[in-house]
Amino acid sequence: MEHTEKPIFKDGIWKGIVRPPIEGWQHFRSTLLERLNKYPFRVGQIDASTGQKDLYGDMADRITSCSMWLKKGNVQPGDIIGICTSNNLNAVIPLVASLLAEAIPNPWWDAVLTDDTIKHFLNLTKPKIIFSDEMKIKKIKEVVDKTGENIRIVCLGDIPGFESLNHIIENTDPDAMAKFKCEDLKDLQEAAVILYTSGTSGYPKGVLLPYSCLIAEMGPMCETPEIIFRTAGINWITGLMNALVTIGACSTTVIHPNLDEKIILEIVEKYKVKRISCLNTAHAIRLWTAKDLRDYDVSSLESIPIGGSTVPAEVDEFVQKYFKNGAANLVYGCTELGGIAIRQKWTGKPGSCGQPGANHELKVVDIDTGKILGPNEKGEFFAKYPYGMLGYFNDPDATKAAYDEEGWYSTGDFGYYDADGELFVLDRLKELIKFRMIYHIAPGVIEKVILNYPGVFEAAVLARPHVKDIEQPMAFISLRSKAKVTESDIIDHVAKNLPDHMRLRGGVKILDKLPYTNSGKISKRELRDIIKSLEE
Repeated sequence: MEHTEKPIFKDGIWKGIVRPPIEGWQHFRSTLLERLNKYPFRVGQIDASTGQKDLYGDMADRITSCSMWLKKGNVQPGDIIGICTSNNLNAVIPLVASLLAEAIPNPWWDAVLTDDTIKHFLNLTKPKIIFSDEMKIKKIKEVVDKTGENIRIVCLGDIPGFESLNHIIENTDPDAMAKFKCEDLKDLQEAAVILYTSGTSGYPKGVLLPYSCLIAEMGPMCETPEIIFRTAGINWITGLMNALVTIGACSTTVIHPNLDEKIILEIVEKYKVKRISCLNTAHAIRLWTAKDLRDYDVSSLESIPIGGSTVPAEVDEFVQKYFKNGAANLVYGCTELGGIAIRQKWTGKPGSCGQPGANHELKVVDIDTGKILGPNEKGEFFAKYPYGMLGYFNDPDATKAAYDEEGWYSTGDFGYYDADGELFVLDRLKELIKFRMIYHIAPGVIEKVILNYPGVFEAAVLARPHVKDIEQPMAFISLRSKAKVTESDIIDHVAKNLPDHMRLRGGVKILDKLPYTNSGKISKRELRDIIKSLEE
């Protein structure tokens, strides 16, 4: 890769600037511990749901105690530690403690957790210990007991009959804590953490990320603490990275276990938040459609990355104006690429994700021929990142299928870049509607038109099977309070504003509320189940 000041384009490939690993990467673990102990009386975390504050000194003691307990409990380097919890003040404790103990933390989904999903997690990673919050621990124990596995389960709170994190901390020798030291890394590509994919097409896969991925995101220590709002849980790449980066910078994190648009704005206003870790696209769209949520003081915000799915240009323009004192920029990435791979600049075009970030490469490929495409030609995004995933844990077939013969990761996302090199994501490739096998329709295009109709709150467009047309576009919508919108209104609106092949031949269904995934996106899997039920 060439060393440049900005991304370059050569032979159909966009290359981000090159940044070498930070000096002293071998001391990553001890650096984390040092940062935790640097300002013991500085607030490290605030739980906005309760107002409770957590000092760095208290966090350091709990993390050190937990890490020592893991080592004393015969946890060996490379052992996997399951973590199932919503955003709370103890969520980061086993995460960081596992890293310091040379174990591999494996955050689980903290919602939509079925018995089958728990069994899948247990069978895939075979964790030595599981930390859980009070809400999920009984369900997890029931499933573990049925499997007959001997797995220690620790409660992050206090529930009778369960070993607790508090008990572990209370029984730690203070003198031993003062002598605690971390082992240096020997290899940048040493396995660090396992995160799960969203599981849109079956059981979630475990993405094994190396320490190089974590280290690449670490910045300098912040002498003047910033207030950072971590919107995602540690089971998602943006949440996990933000948790570690915030500790590394000695900043203050604000968290909340149950977010909606109103709560997000209330937190920004109350705590004078400077940066949001990543605003989910679904939240941005709902904020755009919710006219009654705009009287909050968000002037403190300086950085608002927005990502998760396709963002209509109108929504992008809205957030730029709404967060007028900050840089609201669209981002693109995935767990396999270590998080954010493409970031929009403040001068970027509406709807654009920007250009590849440091050490990232990207090309657009024809979905039928595999040919590398040029400006304004639509195809699948393929990407390279030297610090990306080591593979899908215990799934070599899926790992092999994720890459082409030259080592490019197949993102499964459909889009293009324009003459200025700005990248636009249109939709997931698997979401494309194959109308009469002639047209590949991006649902996002139709969704954007529907969202512009007065009274529509949310919209999702999917493929509905059809004997002659193969697949037809079908829309699911929810309405704003007191809105009077009919299915015919939406069908006519789309017909007037889009080409004939994009008409909603599959129909429209109005729901009181669209279903969501664990990450806050619209759950198209559940909507597909509704479509199947209509065909029966």
